[in-house]
Amino acid sequence: MKFSFAAAATALVLASSASANHVFTLNNRCGNAVNAVVADTRCGFSPRCAGASSFTGAQPGNIAAGTSKTVTIPSNWVGRIFNQNGKCGAKGDGCSLTEFNLDTGNNFTPQSYDISNIQGFTQSLQISSPGCDTHCGSRKG
Repeated sequence: MKFSFAAAATALVLASSASANHVFTLNNRCGNAVNAVVADTRCGFSPRCAGASSFTGAQPGNIAAGTSKTVTIPSNWVGRIFNQNGKCGAKGDGCSLTEFNLDTGNNFTPQSYDISNIQGFTQSLQISSPGCDTHCGSRKG
C-alpha cells in the first residue's frame, strides 16, 4: 500500500514560499482508498510553539485510489499528515506518518519535514517538494 504526499509510488507535493500558506497535494497511489488526516502537534513535538498556527481547514478525508486532493496549510504550521487506517491515534500515533515543522525556524532548528515509522510501520509514504532536494545534504549559505 502506498500513499503519496507528492511523486512516485506514494506522494505529497509541497509548494510554498516563506510567508505564504503552503499548498499540499495528497496523491493516493494505493490500490484502495485512504483516509488522510491533518493533525496539529504544535507544542507537543516542537520546541517553538508560540507562533505556530493551527490547521483550520476541512480534513482531506477519503481519497480514492489513483486520485488526489489539495490542502492549504498555514505558513507556520507544525503537525502531521497520515492515513487513518482505524488503528492510528488521533495524531497518527502507532502508524507511518509525515511530520512537518513549518514555523519560522532559526539557525538551530530550521523548517523541516520527514517521514516517521518510529511508532509503527503501516504503509509506504513519500514526500516531494518541487525544485528542492529531499535527501540529506550540506546546508547552503
